[in-house]
Amino acid sequence: VESFNNKVFKKGLTLRLNAVKARDFHLKIQHPFLD
Repeated sequence: VESFNNKVFKKGLTLRLNAVKARDFHLKIQHPFLD
């Protein structure tokens, strides 16, 4: 059984990853020529 802290930690990592992906996506839309 996963500990509560472990679940919260993983959830936080996922949210952070999604935020980074979303930010990268918006940057690509705003600056389509930057790779």
